[in-house]
Amino acid sequence: MPLNRWLSSKGRRRRLSTYSRRGQSLVETIAGIMVLIPLGLFSFDLTIVLMANQTNKEIAENAARAASNQLGVAKATQAAIGAINKATKTANITNITLLDLNYNVGTGNVTVTTEVDVQLPVAFPGVKQINLRYTAIEPIVAIPGPA
Repeated sequence: MPLNRWLSSKGRRRRLSTYSRRGQSLVETIAGIMVLIPLGLFSFDLTIVLMANQTNKEIAENAARAASNQLGVAKATQAAIGAINKATKTANITNITLLDLNYNVGTGNVTVTTEVDVQLPVAFPGVKQINLRYTAIEPIVAIPGPA
């Protein structure tokens, strides 16, 4: 009889150790998922921010080019605003604004600063929207030569 008890308890030990290994694997999987899901969501937000930054760069450069082809500050401002209005916005870009336009005939440069408001698709606590700024400098092309 003692031999049977020893064999049956050995079988139970095997089953219990198998269950505890499965439980350990389940806990490790859940812990891994709890780390990987926020990292994946953060990388998705980072991708959206990088794409919006590239879009803002293109918008600012196009506005600066449009302003540099004009004679005078008023026409340059109108041309820059027109270039910004023609720009295509993605679904995550909520607003594009012209912050500053510096038409400096002395240095021969036009400086345009734009700001883009980006709505993040996966909002983390405290961060729902990001504002990106870009400054583009272009030489003034529309300066008439000396007579």
